[in-house]
Amino acid sequence: SHPMEATAATIPATPDAPSHLPFAPLSAVARVPALPPRRQVMPASQPLAYADVYVDDEIALGQGSPARLHRLRNILLHVNDAILRPNDAVDILHARSEPISEKKLLKGDGNWSTRKTILGWLLDTTTRTLSLPPHRAQRLLEILLAVQGRHRVATRHWHRLLGELRSMCLALPGGRGLFSHLQCALRTNDRRRVRLNPAVRAALADWLSLARSVASRPTYLHELFPGPATFVGAHDAAKSGMGGVWF
Repeated sequence: SHPMEATAATIPATPDAPSHLPFAPLSAVARVPALPPRRQVMPASQPLAYADVYVDDEIALGQGSPARLHRLRNILLHVNDAILRPNDAVDILHARSEPISEKKLLKGDGNWSTRKTILGWLLDTTTRTLSLPPHRAQRLLEILLAVQGRHRVATRHWHRLLGELRSMCLALPGGRGLFSHLQCALRTNDRRRVRLNPAVRAALADWLSLARSVASRPTYLHELFPGPATFVGAHDAAKSGMGGVWF
């Protein structure tokens, strides 16, 4: 067990709360198989147990019984304590922040769920879909509508637009093939403004269509990580982009 075990199991007050796992303290008889070594190749029949760290965010993926999932979370909490020791009496006097954010745990960030917002993406492991949270989808529409029909844009604003499009491109499978004209537009700038020629405006119109489609339906994971090819044939040298039709 861990002192923050119950706090980490807080269920957030969201509409998808039924997809979260309620907390039940582990008893002495609630034993689960030991976790496999990190480099061991796990058979496909064995439940997943994986954790990763991105900057200061910890992400855990697990399968199995509630007892196993609670144990996986406890292991992650204890690993945190081993690397970043918890506060003691002296630290509290000096107002040192706890390494494990209790504020985020009380929001439900540590609860097991089949639907979770991870690094700004809404991931659903039941439907196997990835989507932008509503506020990010709205932001995507706003930045594209702000330049619609314009012939010149401030260079600083254009850099910001490109950065936001690249950060959201993961949920737009056809977006990777739409950056060529947007990047080339930087070559026609006068240091303060970027000229938007017809090709650039056409690319922005395509982006707007994608943004409206991503707001209407989520992106399936198999669109981002395709499996074996269904059909094999010759094609041009271009990378994957908007897709095509097989006749």
